[in-house]
Amino acid sequence: MSVAESVTYNSLTRTAWSIGLGYLILACHSGRGGWINEFLSGGVHTPSRMTYCAYLVHPVVMLSLTFSNLTLTKISYLVYAYTFIMFLVCAYAVAFVFSLLFEAPFINIDKLFITGAMKKKKD
Repeated sequence: MSVAESVTYNSLTRTAWSIGLGYLILACHSGRGGWINEFLSGGVHTPSRMTYCAYLVHPVVMLSLTFSNLTLTKISYLVYAYTFIMFLVCAYAVAFVFSLLFEAPFINIDKLFITGAMKKKKD
């Protein structure tokens, strides 16, 4: 690219991206989003408690796996892909264990108190 093209691109790219996202939000909100609105409104994008737990533990998992490596690794796209999959699987495995140990008992206690309070309220 020439200098003028580079300057134009770098100065307008963030503004154009923001305007495009704003239009997409307004179109979806007003019901004119079409298939994009259906895709973004699908249940796949709804976060779960397990996803949030994985979000909380993934930095610790990444640091512990990275610092436990005793040898140097040659960087390539395949190594990046394997590392990403390893981080993803390990983060969700740790999140599953943490969810069973910490979150599930508190959810059961919460349900016990809520249903108990609801029964007392009805009586």
